[in-house]
Amino acid sequence: MKLSILSLSPDYKYRYIDHHVIEDSGLSRILDDRTWSFLKVICPTDEILARQRLFRALMEPLFRERFSSFHDTLTAFLHSNKVFTEAETECEGLFLFAKHYRGFQVLIASIQELPSTNCVFIERLSAYAKQKQREFLEYESLFSEYQNLLDAISHSKIHVSSGSAHILKSKSTEHPSSVIDEIKDCKRAFGYSEDISIQQTIRMSIPISENLQLLYPNEFSRLLELKEVLHDVLDNDVSLLKEEADFYLSVLNLLERAAEHEIPYSFATVSDRKQYIAKDIYDISLLAKHIPHGQYVPNQVFFTENEHCFFLLGANGGGKTTYLRAVASNLILFLSGCPIFCESAEIFPFDLIFTHFPADEHFDRGGRLFDEEYRVRAMLDKGTENSFFFLNETFTGADARKGLSLSLSFMRNFAEKNAFCLFVTHFYEVMEFEFPVLCAAVNTDQENQRTFKIERGVREKRSYAEDILKKYGLDRVSLAEKGKIND
Repeated sequence: MKLSILSLSPDYKYRYIDHHVIEDSGLSRILDDRTWSFLKVICPTDEILARQRLFRALMEPLFRERFSSFHDTLTAFLHSNKVFTEAETECEGLFLFAKHYRGFQVLIASIQELPSTNCVFIERLSAYAKQKQREFLEYESLFSEYQNLLDAISHSKIHVSSGSAHILKSKSTEHPSSVIDEIKDCKRAFGYSEDISIQQTIRMSIPISENLQLLYPNEFSRLLELKEVLHDVLDNDVSLLKEEADFYLSVLNLLERAAEHEIPYSFATVSDRKQYIAKDIYDISLLAKHIPHGQYVPNQVFFTENEHCFFLLGANGGGKTTYLRAVASNLILFLSGCPIFCESAEIFPFDLIFTHFPADEHFDRGGRLFDEEYRVRAMLDKGTENSFFFLNETFTGADARKGLSLSLSFMRNFAEKNAFCLFVTHFYEVMEFEFPVLCAAVNTDQENQRTFKIERGVREKRSYAEDILKKYGLDRVSLAEKGKIND
């Protein structure tokens, strides 16, 4: 029985985004690689909604507490499995199996303690737990026999003399005192507390293991038979549960970090129309930069079927890349069924996401410009009419005429495909052509101070040009200052 929620649509052909897209979006800065493996999977609509319901349930205190307990129990069980599989001898493995089997029973019990909720993932977990509980009852007598055989073997006494060890069968039906019991007795005798903490890392020695097996041949033969039957009750697919539980808790921790900075989250509405509309959206990857409280600037997103390809212009440091990452990262989170960081949103379930950041290029195909053109064309060929493309300062290594020509040419290809595209560029001449333009706004009253607001329009062309001139000391004030120095 498959456990992961990714098996909800067995006939669905899943699509996966490339690893570098997660990096370009900034999500790799704030989420670990185990979480990335889930973010790479683009879910169909029913699974997006199923995960959203689970995240809503996890925001309830009781459910979160029980889910965390289940997660801890699952972690302990997987550790038990690791110890069991690393047993050095057959005898040691037989003893460790009993503990492992009981750990699995505890895990199933923790699943059954999860509150019922209208969530497919929990419904599937509950059904899985009921199935396993039936199997426990079916094999209860066999496991009881298994445990009794181990108890009988455990009654053996070890005598040590002259450096040699002898194992004898015990005639007593009572358990001999353990090493820990003897330590407690000694502590009591000397007036100390009985509390002790000993990590269970002591392994059964190979000589003892081999001699026990020789001493109890019939018991060991039967134990091996029982173990083979009982082992079928265990489920290796349970590791999928750990990965998925990690994913949900990791995203919840991110929500808590965002809340400390009063960054809101919401569950985007799945739109039937091709659009991406969001109110007050944030680039959550900025948390990695430890920006002071209150300095996170939200922006608006408005991509529709009528206007689905935008150029984004603005001065360096004005928030262009931050805006691109805000749009891309929240789209990735949405397609994974996660809450997104904005006040509200309506988003179409796009089938693929592509990013191009020139800084990631190795230029091993014939130079930077050739590599950039090759990669963007490959993205274009792989994408569909339901894909979203993000290009950041692509073709900046070309001269103005060539860079502008390539930028317009590819943007027209995206538009003809009916795909969505956000293209950050410094070729401000694109404002003179047919595509809508977004601009990183500046405050012209305060020497083009960055506001980190992205606005629709072309009004920033003059301030952007002046900003570039100032950067290279070619504006009138800078030239005047140079004139004074020369004089």
